Amino acid sequence: MAVTLTACHQAENDLFATARITFVAGESIDIGRIQGSVTFINLNSRQATTSSTFNGNSCQVTLLRGVYSIQAEGTLSYKQGKEEKVSQFRAHTGYVAFEKEGENSAELAIIFL
Repeated sequence: MAVTLTACHQAENDLFATARITFVAGESIDIGRIQGSVTFINLNSRQATTSSTFNGNSCQVTLLRGVYSIQAEGTLSYKQGKEEKVSQFRAHTGYVAFEKEGENSAELAIIFL
């Protein structure tokens, strides 16, 4: 019986992956802090997962492995040269595959508003 429970637990873990999105804004811009939300929409099931937890210029969540559309918006602080600025932003991509076990990563280009 213990072997059966262990096998089921392992199969369930194989369904999930860690998705890390890194936001980029160009070579001359150093992103400091982001405040906002990122929505991951599974293109097969249409299930949406939203996160507002950022670590520097990245966001990390655990998702079902699959193909996603990603939408992000919020406010960020950044340095451009010696000048510090705050701006609203959006970012979007229509197709990102998070199919590997473990950590999957992707970059999203920021659009300043």
